[in-house]
Amino acid sequence: MSRRNPTAGRHRAEPTRRPRSGRAGGSLLSATGLLAAALLGVVATAGGTYALLGSSATAPASVITSGSAGLTISSVSALDVTALGPGRAVSGTFVAKNTGTVALGLRLAGTTPKSSDVAVLNELTATTAVLASGGSCTASTTGTKARPATLDTGASWTTLAAGQSVTGCLVLTLDSDAPSSLQGRTAPVSFVLSGTQVAP
Repeated sequence: MSRRNPTAGRHRAEPTRRPRSGRAGGSLLSATGLLAAALLGVVATAGGTYALLGSSATAPASVITSGSAGLTISSVSALDVTALGPGRAVSGTFVAKNTGTVALGLRLAGTTPKSSDVAVLNELTATTAVLASGGSCTASTTGTKARPATLDTGASWTTLAAGQSVTGCLVLTLDSDAPSSLQGRTAPVSFVLSGTQVAP
């Protein structure tokens, strides 16, 4: 008995062809790369529409109190004008204290009372200065000098911290060439000490 060929009478199966590595595989990788790029593009675009996460908190309330400006003058020395003659001077001191809570820039300026004898004022020279600790106020004290009515130290004469005190000196000098017609005549003089808050 003869053996039959197992393939006889049957269709021969076509051999399975494997794709060559090269263009076919390369095309697949390229397509995959393009697809990934497209997806990334969509994600990047869509991501711009997402809301950002956030949070907030309320700070506790603070109490704010405004500062205050306060200035007092004390221990004013009386000027003995009875001893005032041509070329002579009298001097006196005063204490200024900052009673407020902010630093003050002090300014001393002269004024002219209505009853003043202008002739006398025009023969007087006023000098004022802030004394250093332990300093004395004498006829030779130097500082801001002018006729009493026009004396003005300016706002930056001295700075006074809150609670601090300073001693000021005032000297009045009668001109050495003052005429004898001024004998026995009087002229009240006055000065205003003011304080302005110093910017922090």
